[in-house]
Amino acid sequence: MLLKLWKKTAAAFSPLEFVRPGGYNEIWRVTWPLIILNASNVVMMLCNRGFLAYNQTEDLTAAVTAGQLFFCINSFFLITTSFTGTIVAQHFGNRDRESCVKAVWNGFYFGIAVTAVVLCLMPLLGSCLFRQGNLSEAIRERELAYFLTLTPSAGLVCMEAPFLSYFTATGRTKIVAAVKIGTCLISVPLNYIMIFGKLGCPALGIAGAGAAASTAGCFSLLAAIL
Repeated sequence: MLLKLWKKTAAAFSPLEFVRPGGYNEIWRVTWPLIILNASNVVMMLCNRGFLAYNQTEDLTAAVTAGQLFFCINSFFLITTSFTGTIVAQHFGNRDRESCVKAVWNGFYFGIAVTAVVLCLMPLLGSCLFRQGNLSEAIRERELAYFLTLTPSAGLVCMEAPFLSYFTATGRTKIVAAVKIGTCLISVPLNYIMIFGKLGCPALGIAGAGAAASTAGCFSLLAAIL
């Protein structure tokens, strides 16, 4: 029993498994840019929360609750548009490049429709849910301000997702990582400028954090399309 287990383990980590198609080297080549991508998302979130905590503790409280609600609502739409990558991968495996492109643009058109729904639905839903909370009025006002300024970014990421999914599905994950790193390099300074009111910009506080995320989302969408 132990001998069979040892043989299977040794076979799984043989030199051939590293170099053959679908082996460990290929998996690492595709995935390491995605690791950097997720790290850049974490950096953006930490800087956002750090600036808000330094500004006012009430801002941090409001950002956590409003951010979680935003994520929960937007996840359905974002994951749906991101499934474009699955369709692209199937057509790419069949060497049907034309269908790959069609799938991406159909995903983008779906993202536009989702954006219209999100921009109408999320402000109403957010206003209703925040009023039901038992937090103070000051925090509820901050929650709503952050949620409303963050709402445009929901539509932007849904329109962006099909384009980034195309590159992920075709194994060109370095492009996706480059877009997100660029977004991070824009988002962090924008958060600082808009939250604290630097370079002639008024101090917007928690509303500035949401506005910075939406502005950086515009760059990310444009970069993905280009």
